[in-house]
Amino acid sequence: MSWSKQSTDWKFICGKVSEMKRFFGIAAFFLSFLSFLAVVAEGAGTHTLVPAGKHFPTQFLIVVDRATYQAAEQEILAYKAVLGEEELGTWILTGTWNDPDQLREEIRKIYLELPALEGVVFMGDIPIVRVQNFQHATTAFKMNEETFPITEASVTSDRFYDDLDLEFERTGVDKDNPMIFFYRLKERSPQKIQSEFYSARMLPPSDMGTDRTTLLKKYLVRVVAAHREQNPLDRFVIFNGHGYNSDCLTAWQNEQLSIREQLPAAFATSKGNGFYNFRQDPFMKFKLFNKLQEKGTDLFVFHEHGAFNTQYINGEYAAPNLLEFPSGKATGPMAALGISVRNSYRRYSGERAEKFREQMMSEYGFTSEFFNAPTLDSLKGNDSLFAANVNIVLQELPKVRTEPRISIFDACYNGSFHEPGYVAGYHVFGEGNTIVTQGNTVNVLQDKWALELLGMLAEGVRVGFWHKDIQYLETHLRSYLPVLPGGPGIAEPEPGGKCPENKGLEETGEKLPF
Repeated sequence: MSWSKQSTDWKFICGKVSEMKRFFGIAAFFLSFLSFLAVVAEGAGTHTLVPAGKHFPTQFLIVVDRATYQAAEQEILAYKAVLGEEELGTWILTGTWNDPDQLREEIRKIYLELPALEGVVFMGDIPIVRVQNFQHATTAFKMNEETFPITEASVTSDRFYDDLDLEFERTGVDKDNPMIFFYRLKERSPQKIQSEFYSARMLPPSDMGTDRTTLLKKYLVRVVAAHREQNPLDRFVIFNGHGYNSDCLTAWQNEQLSIREQLPAAFATSKGNGFYNFRQDPFMKFKLFNKLQEKGTDLFVFHEHGAFNTQYINGEYAAPNLLEFPSGKATGPMAALGISVRNSYRRYSGERAEKFREQMMSEYGFTSEFFNAPTLDSLKGNDSLFAANVNIVLQELPKVRTEPRISIFDACYNGSFHEPGYVAGYHVFGEGNTIVTQGNTVNVLQDKWALELLGMLAEGVRVGFWHKDIQYLETHLRSYLPVLPGGPGIAEPEPGGKCPENKGLEETGEKLPF
């Protein structure tokens, strides 16, 4: 046989081998595909997975209950489409869940087939998990789980869904809300949070006076519009409330130096940055309301104490400068102190009231007549108005059109999404333009580095990636914006993040029954 004939035969053989490889590759894909359908279908009922539609470098998953999806399908599909324009392949998992374990396993199966899955967002009525035996993964929350009620000594956390290596066991269901479940971390589980992907919740408060689905639909319209804007991070406001960093002005001042390194574009003009402190006004919340409603603000940070329904701004005793009451009468700082002392005294009774009265008389020089019942009764109305002007409460927020694209609540409980109403939810689902909030579901260490790696946002990295690198058990995103609009770029997937199976699953373009 001549060399040319032999060469031709080898080419023919190699061609056949290549064809066989392609055949077996396709066959392997279909086997993998059928296996994927089988494992996600097991015990999942009528749940449906809507694929991304084509090949994308990374993937994102929307988990939404069926009723919400049917009511807001147009807005959810528009959100899916705009993410696709940013090369983020978005899948939609719909269903009805009353078992967090079931949903967690479905997410796990999807993640194993889509290793380039980078994030998940939960829309609507998705089971809420509250965790015990994992307080060492919080910044500050420490409560005796044996002596305090389970509703108080648990941490609401979506780490149950986004850290798939953690092992939990269910301990109960909330008697007042069947969609809230209690779990404890097993001793054999990993004891450190290392989430496989970032997560967020789109859960409007139920006590805003408007149907949750209506609030979600309006919000999604805003989100889609925001994604098509060109709006780099060049304007921010940071506020320090009383008690934060032990009221240390040095820490407050030096934070400005750190932020300048991370967000340099915001320092090009004086309008780009604002640093505020509770000492600047005895009723600082009104200045904050003005700043919150300024158009063009990209980021607003609250360093403060908080509750699920309150942002504590000035504290018990006002800053020492003049107070102007509605009557026009000027009141000095000593009078302001007196009002605060009377309001504090009214909260006590018996031995505690007597102890407080003696302390005020010995340390501040108040007279016994100051605490007389007739005096307290005559000034109760005026003192109540004073107290109402000190902090921000939920009832005031619907009147405030919040404009910052992102608001960070470095505060206790402001992100408690298991409550009917919560501060972070009111900010993001109100009438303004806020798209993302980050908050905590329990108390949080006031001296932690809350803005670590914040400069990632100025470089166009997805908000979820930043959040994933600094999150604790209690820290969560309320709603979701993958990229700050107009950022210089989108985070690329990690090397090896795409697998051959992805392309085939995405290109089917079909709705896959679970």
